[in-house]
Amino acid sequence: MIRELVLVTADLTATPWAGTGIPPMMALPEGFAVEVVAGPGPPDAKWTGGVAATTARQRLSEGDRCIVVKCAANEIAAEMWCTDQARHIDWIGCDVVPPPALTLLYNAWVAPVHRGHGLQWVLAAAACGDVLARGRRGIYAGVERAEYAPFARKYAAMGLAVIEPTTSLWALTCFGQTFTFKTRPPGSLSDATEKAQDLFARQGRA
Repeated sequence: MIRELVLVTADLTATPWAGTGIPPMMALPEGFAVEVVAGPGPPDAKWTGGVAATTARQRLSEGDRCIVVKCAANEIAAEMWCTDQARHIDWIGCDVVPPPALTLLYNAWVAPVHRGHGLQWVLAAAACGDVLARGRRGIYAGVERAEYAPFARKYAAMGLAVIEPTTSLWALTCFGQTFTFKTRPPGSLSDATEKAQDLFARQGRA
């Protein structure tokens, strides 16, 4: 099996909202709220997110932050992890290291019962605001090539940032072993990038 992860950057300081630090965000359904989980204390054994409580606790103790959307029952409906250090991305089989001044967004998850409410993009907006508030310049993220165009378009449409592809990570799994290597991002993504840039510019003028 061969898989490709396109790594992208986005300069949040170039966004129309950078001066206020308040990114545009979709309205949450009634009874839902956004929260930033950070520090070594939480979560306890009642953690209901997309990863085990032990994994969440370890990440938080190492300085990662988790943007969560909680529902009325105080359960986690969605989460997105943010880190300034290298993290192993399981499905591609290697570490991803964010460049200096950029924060890696990873392990976005929405509970199946809460999908279709735009929660992943609420997470993205909240994460971008938190990244900029901590003095970081921008974000670093990975997306499968097939998802690149809608990914870039969505960030641009929401005024969060213009996504730029920087690297392609390829993973080849053969006889149970995974081999990874890096290449330049495919030129076929340039059209989607240009369309996102134009959309972002129009959003900024709105």
